[in-house]
Amino acid sequence: MARTTRILSVALAVALLLAALGAAGCGNRLEDYRKVKPGWTLEQVRQLLGEPDEVQELSGLAAVWTYRSRSLFGGEAVLTVNSVGGRVAFTTVTQEKD
Repeated sequence: MARTTRILSVALAVALLLAALGAAGCGNRLEDYRKVKPGWTLEQVRQLLGEPDEVQELSGLAAVWTYRSRSLFGGEAVLTVNSVGGRVAFTTVTQEKD
């Protein structure tokens, strides 16, 4: 019985830790999204956030990059990076709850 209780306690602790890391990860990602500012190069954005989830080439000079991050508890943070000439013109950050 004591062994079963110990196993259940460890399993619960691991589950809580994973849930906390997932929630914190989304929060950290949202903080990173807010760091991106007009004037940054797309390479700076890529270094901070990695490859975008979606890329739309609007012309030879303009592009829209989209990054998405989901929380374990539902909800999604979305960063849209609008660029002209390889530099960030403006960004939009939204946070949606499921």
